[in-house]
Amino acid sequence: MSKYTTLGEFLLTSVKDTVKLSFSEIESILRFPLPKSARKFRTWWANDRTHSHAINGWLDYGWRVTEIDLTNQIIQFRRTAELRLRKLTSSPKVSSENSLSPLQRVRRFEIRARHFLSEHFRVKLRPGMFPGVPKLFDFLSKDRSIVGEAKYLSLGKGRIQPAKFASVSETVWLLEKINTKQKFLIFGNTKVIPMKWLQRYGHLVKDIDFYFWNETDDLELLARPSQDD
Repeated sequence: MSKYTTLGEFLLTSVKDTVKLSFSEIESILRFPLPKSARKFRTWWANDRTHSHAINGWLDYGWRVTEIDLTNQIIQFRRTAELRLRKLTSSPKVSSENSLSPLQRVRRFEIRARHFLSEHFRVKLRPGMFPGVPKLFDFLSKDRSIVGEAKYLSLGKGRIQPAKFASVSETVWLLEKINTKQKFLIFGNTKVIPMKWLQRYGHLVKDIDFYFWNETDDLELLARPSQDD
């Protein structure tokens, strides 16, 4: 499997025929930085079947690059006529929502949350790292005054699996190592897990806000731990 396959899978599950993605959004889907050539040369985005990243990233999934804006770092993809026709004439057994894999749901939540939070905080948020912290955070402002992480969690057969608590704890631990103005976790899908986690461990947390977002206009603050000793 190519490392660019996740981009193709993301496009394949889109309910739209035209999708615009910023470089930071593409990097969020891929979970690694684009090469420097992708930011400098239009030819990197060519619909060229001699390029493995083009084949695995969009061409083999029925998409083509139709607009390249290197200045604003935005790429437009369009579903091919064959795929549009197949989409119109087919009768899928499951909805587009149900057809998403768990990983695709997580990545879609991260991208949507990044748009929403950028507007909420009135600053552009991108994936990024802090020096000395071995973690690529989902949300980071350019001046590193705001840092956050997305958690799209689900209950396993009605129970909270220990691994999900551990995932929250690990992220909180890493955020606590960072000295900056605003730190947060944003949860999607269910707020049962963060609420239960806060009931158990919230009194130990400082300076990290917990939010729940239902992917509409509502952002619910679950907890704002005290900054006092």
